Amino acid sequence: MTTEHCLSLTAARARYAYDNVADWSEKWCKDANQRVKGLPVQVRTQGLMVSIAMLMNEDTNQSRKLAALLADWLLRRAPVQILPWTDRAGSEPTGRDLLGACAKGARMPVLAAQREAIAILEQVKLYAQALWA
Repeated sequence: MTTEHCLSLTAARARYAYDNVADWSEKWCKDANQRVKGLPVQVRTQGLMVSIAMLMNEDTNQSRKLAALLADWLLRRAPVQILPWTDRAGSEPTGRDLLGACAKGARMPVLAAQREAIAILEQVKLYAQALWA
């Protein structure tokens, strides 16, 4: 991976995270800010699949938004696609799609997706703290 590629990935990740966090609803942004604080550590300790499953199980606006953000970034928006996803007529990937891609994926791509999930969550956490604290 070239230095230029790393910089473009970092810049794309930061831009995507900022755009999403800035678009959060004022109704649930403080709860989302609180929830995202622990997500990078949760993904590190429990893994991406368990973390996504837990977000999906929480059934709150902020949890659904965070699961959708991860799915959209990892399956569609990241400059480097790690996990396979079939775009169904312009539909947006969901937490369920990400969970399925992880369950069906080979070990190395899933670990790479987990590292990328931690990186995007760190960016989201940073911007959420700055914009919604």
